[in-house]
Amino acid sequence: MPTDAPEHRPIACRPIRQITLAAGVVCLGLGIAGLFLPVMPTTIFLLLALWCFSRSSERLQRWLYDHPRLGRGLRQWHRHRVIPPKAKAGALAMMAGSFAVTTYLYAGNWLVPEIVGALLLAVAIFILLCPSRAPA
Repeated sequence: MPTDAPEHRPIACRPIRQITLAAGVVCLGLGIAGLFLPVMPTTIFLLLALWCFSRSSERLQRWLYDHPRLGRGLRQWHRHRVIPPKAKAGALAMMAGSFAVTTYLYAGNWLVPEIVGALLLAVAIFILLCPSRAPA
């Protein structure tokens, strides 16, 4: 069955390909854990796993991309660069919480919170500018 999965371009060096495969399996595990743990992101780890598999294992790449539950967000991102509203809200809330914790922990130092805040602001703008729904 043909799929519109991202192109599979395996790494030529076998040890590096095996390390990339292992990293993909770890990212997949973290992504699955994120389904059940409210503080763990899911999509970013699944995107990383998909990239790792695209460089190491065509079979796992197709399995993850075509998976009925895990692959839906990956397909939306690949086809339309869509971030669903629920994922946007969760990401922005976690980023705000991270910034609050950073500000609290580094209360005497202004540099670290400013750097973290600038990076999180840039990521938040990117997230907000991505479409929330696929074009009709």
